[in-house]
Amino acid sequence: MSMKAKAQQGFTLIELMIVVAIIGILAAIALPAYQDYTIRSKVSETMGFAAAAKTTLGEDYYGRGTLPAATNDIVVKTKASMEASNYISGATYTLTDADNANWVVTLENVGTQANGDTLQFDYAGSANKLSMVCTGGTLDQKYRPAQCRNGS
Repeated sequence: MSMKAKAQQGFTLIELMIVVAIIGILAAIALPAYQDYTIRSKVSETMGFAAAAKTTLGEDYYGRGTLPAATNDIVVKTKASMEASNYISGATYTLTDADNANWVVTLENVGTQANGDTLQFDYAGSANKLSMVCTGGTLDQKYRPAQCRNGS
């Protein structure tokens, strides 16, 4: 009978250490990216409120020919709706003139890097449309929805 060499079974300690090191490196890269992603997804909820506000403001603008004052019932209800969000601690509406206004929302519960930051939505009315731009505020560019980043 010939003796066959016993086949190696399992992994050596060095192979396991290499796998653990690779997983550690991947986790160190993935966790910050995941945190940025979760903050961005929470901030994106504000876009829904801003779009709803645009629709409401637009209806009033085309009905009356001017954007509503801050004391208008439409603005008061929109503000209450925004502030009911888990991610908005405050919403401030400012009427600049008959054709221009903005909402500034203050963020909360989105992540420590962005809590307390603001995102500003500017509305401008013209004869055929009400436009919305959201590049203002103190929120870092990497946490903003794509349409709210400078240069987008």
